[in-house]
This record gives sequence, structure tokens and C-alpha cells, in this order.
Amino acid sequence: MSNDKPFKTIEEQISLLKSRNLVFENEDTAKSMLFRYGYYEIINGYKDKFLVNSSNDNEGFLPNTTFEHIYALYKLDKNIRGDIKNSLEDFELSFKQALAYAISEEYSDNDSKYTQISHYDVGEAHRKRNGGSETDRDRLLWKLNFIIKYNEYEPYKHYREEHGNVPPWITVKGLSFGQSIFLYKLSKQNVRDKVVSKIFSLDYQLIPVIDNDFHVRQAFGDLLSLALFYRNHASHGDRVYNQKSNKFGLRYSKLLYPNIIKESHDDFNHGLGRSSIGTLLCCLKIVENSDCYYSLLSWLTVHINEYLNLYPLDLSFLNSEMELNLTEINLTLKHK
Repeated sequence: MSNDKPFKTIEEQISLLKSRNLVFENEDTAKSMLFRYGYYEIINGYKDKFLVNSSNDNEGFLPNTTFEHIYALYKLDKNIRGDIKNSLEDFELSFKQALAYAISEEYSDNDSKYTQISHYDVGEAHRKRNGGSETDRDRLLWKLNFIIKYNEYEPYKHYREEHGNVPPWITVKGLSFGQSIFLYKLSKQNVRDKVVSKIFSLDYQLIPVIDNDFHVRQAFGDLLSLALFYRNHASHGDRVYNQKSNKFGLRYSKLLYPNIIKESHDDFNHGLGRSSIGTLLCCLKIVENSDCYYSLLSWLTVHINEYLNLYPLDLSFLNSEMELNLTEINLTLKHK
């Protein structure tokens, strides 16, 4: 099999980019950036906006496109990844503690009781590699019991040996964000409603009453999926500024549209306001822990403005790609 992407030295990479009409303001600095972060990360990740034909690199870059401009977009996205991780870390912590509180209140804080099989839905069945099958609940309880009985790290070991019990608010620390969402989804409705009540600052008793009209439970589940989608992409170093997902996009609910997310039902049906940085930011606005929202809002504003100080004509491009027009962030971006 032929290799159509052979290794190229930094000098060869620069020569190739020059042959495609890319301009270098400082070639030595560009060489350093390519060596540090790689051609794939900088060029392949962010070139599409700058190409004459995004489906054919050989047609070259638009006139007067500079390496520095592409690198600035890469750096902006790198900063946005950090902004998302910081904000969603706060969201994850609040979600886990609300879940642990609900489990403790509904069942018990005793690890032999809150891990009882009757407290959780079965979920889907999966075939095991060595034969037989296991359910989502089997996998969940195996994970919980491993943390409780065998995890040798602190604080799990301390609670097990010194207190003879690992309560839910400690156990959830050993779960990834995705695993904690798994725990939420397999928990009984009363537990899930208590979590929704806490995170959205809603009266627990009202949730069943208003859910048919406002789809509160659906909106919260969709927020969890959207948050996990962006958290995973940010953590793995993927491009995020224009990342969208059909699979993990929001479904329409009166809780969110059009008061929180400024899109009409018709615009929503055309794919707008479902999954974008702007959509995520809007959703975080109704989370009880306001640090999640204001942290992301503040740092996005700082980093986007740093970029627009250099490339002010990209304002409409960023607003479109990130759907920032859904939020008030576009009111604080610098128009030049």
C-alpha cells in the first residue's frame, strides 16, 4: 500500500505551504510552532476557512493568507478547550455531588445499601467476549463495588479502612464524567428528579407537573450529553470552536427555547441552536452553580477579543461558527 502522506521535514512542510501561496511573516517562528505542535494540528486542523477550495488543498490558500493567521485560530481554539474544561469541571463536580446527595437521601449513605441491585434500572444487555452477557446495570455495579472495595487510592482507602464505609459523595469521585452520567441514567426516577431539581433550581414536587409542557427531564439529559461531548473533545485536544454534533444535539423543549436559547422553532428545525459553543453556554446559564456559566462566558470573551484584536474581520465568522449570536457574548466582543 502506497503512503500518500509521507514524512516531511519542517523545511519541506514550509516549502509545500509556500507552493500553495501561504505567506509567512516570520518563517523562523513558524518553524518553531510547526516543530512544537505539528503540521497536522495547526494546518490540517484549521486550514479550511483559508483555502480557495476546502475539498482540495492543491488549489492553495486565499490571497494574502498568512501562517500566523492560521496559527492564531489554532491558539484561540486551544484556549477555548481550556475554557470549556474549566467550566465543565465545575459542572461535573456540582452534578456528581447532587447525584450523591440524592442517592444518600433516597436510599442510604451506606455502601452496602446504595449499591443494591434493586435501586437501578437494567439498561441494555451486552454480549461478553468470553460468552454470556451483561447489562448496563452489571457494569455500573461492578464499577461502584470496585471503587468501594478495592481502589487503593485516597480517599477511598481511608474511608474503607478508617470508617468501614465509602459514602456516595466519595464513591462518585472515582467515576469519570461519563460514568457518573451512566449512574444518573440508571437511577430511579425519584433520584433523577432530585438531581434535576438541584441543578436547575426547580421545586422537586413541580418537576412531574411541568415536565409534559416544558420537557425539563429531557432538557437536563440533553445538557449532560452535550456537556460530555464538549468535555471529551476538549480533553482529547480536538478542534472545538466549530464542533457540532447531530447525535448529541439538544431536542426542542420549552424550558430552553426561545427564552434561554434565542432560536425560533423554525430555525431549530433547520439545525440552528442545537449543538455549538453558544448552545452550551446558553444551557449553563440556567445551572444553579453560576460559576459554570460565568467562567466560560468571561474567558471566551477574553480569548476571542485577543484574537479579534489581530483579525477583526473574523468577527462574523466566529459568531456564525460558534453561534455566539445566541448569547450576550456578542455584545461584549469588540467591533472594529
